[in-house]
Amino acid sequence: MRTTPFTESIDKSMQSIFAIPPNDLHHKLLTNWYKLATSPLKRMPFIYIVPLSLGASLAVYMLFGQLIIQLVSLLQYGF
Repeated sequence: MRTTPFTESIDKSMQSIFAIPPNDLHHKLLTNWYKLATSPLKRMPFIYIVPLSLGASLAVYMLFGQLIIQLVSLLQYGF
């Protein structure tokens, strides 16, 4: 297959789009902590997100009770 300047420029731009630099917080301790905290979320996010969201919604319901149900109903009718 013959390459043209147009296809070369497209290939170069596609490589630059997909070349994402790693996350760096410009502080070694923070970067290491960030990578440690987010690595499980990158592998299996639903194992952590679903129980956390269920626990948070249960905690909010236990704290606010019927008030949160009324707020959600109001928002549901508003949108």
